Amino acid sequence: MNYLKIYDKLCFVGKLERTCVEVFETHHIVPRCLGGTDSSENLTKLTPREHFIAHLPLTKIYKNNHKIMFAFNMMLLENENHKRHIPSSKYYEISRKNISQCMRENNPMKNEKNIEKMRNSRKRKFVEGLIKPNVPTINERKRISERMKGQNNPCKRYPETHNFKKGTFWWTDGILNIRSCASPGENFKRGITKKNMIKNIR
Repeated sequence: MNYLKIYDKLCFVGKLERTCVEVFETHHIVPRCLGGTDSSENLTKLTPREHFIAHLPLTKIYKNNHKIMFAFNMMLLENENHKRHIPSSKYYEISRKNISQCMRENNPMKNEKNIEKMRNSRKRKFVEGLIKPNVPTINERKRISERMKGQNNPCKRYPETHNFKKGTFWWTDGILNIRSCASPGENFKRGITKKNMIKNIR
């Protein structure tokens, strides 16, 4: 199937003068993520249904462009300006698969630049007082403590699903210190000397 031909034909229809249609949505013929501008030559008026259909062939033409995939996914969302409805579960599945693939290949939350940007933003908001640390009060601490006692503690109630690491201890043979769950050898006993400290959790 020639998706590019379908897309071009749809965009050309949007350029025609149509007086019988009441609701239009503006669509970029060349997506902005591909260098498209907001000039009138690059804009076309489509009905909400045509606008949705126009984004579908773009996902077939530019399969490796995650911004194209996100744009199609946004067509499935509603807000106060656009009351859209998912035409079928098929298109929802296509969108979710595309987004999942893009997130595996190019997850913005794993980009070091984005992480640093968010970290600096959070630090700035903390300094300005826009973010306050969530410190539980004494009464909240007491309620949490009471709630986690006995069999109410999920670690004790469901031990098979809470296989946490055992506590670690310092072991020494008089010369070498090792931090480990179990004794590193027969010559080691619980304790610590003043030098040669090695953290070896296992």
